Amino acid sequence: MESLLTLRELYRNIDAYAGKTVNLGGWVRNRRASKNFGFIMLSDGTYFQPVQVVITDQMEGFAEISKVNIGAALIVEGTVELTPNAQQPLRSRPPR
Repeated sequence: MESLLTLRELYRNIDAYAGKTVNLGGWVRNRRASKNFGFIMLSDGTYFQPVQVVITDQMEGFAEISKVNIGAALIVEGTVELTPNAQQPLRSRPPR
């Protein structure tokens, strides 16, 4: 596994990471999940703003991940997608 990218580094260089696969580690601050997809807000303590991780039923372990507790530690791998018109300026999607 590649080394973990900090949220501080990610947010300071958003454009450089757009469309690239990254590894992030941190703690779950919030989780919302439905039958087919969900969102996890992940924070690592290096930046005041968390990153939104999108989870889908197409990924392995979706049932378990969609029930993860607040405060749980996670390491995620995904592609950085810029979302400038949304509340969060970016999100991470699992690789397809």
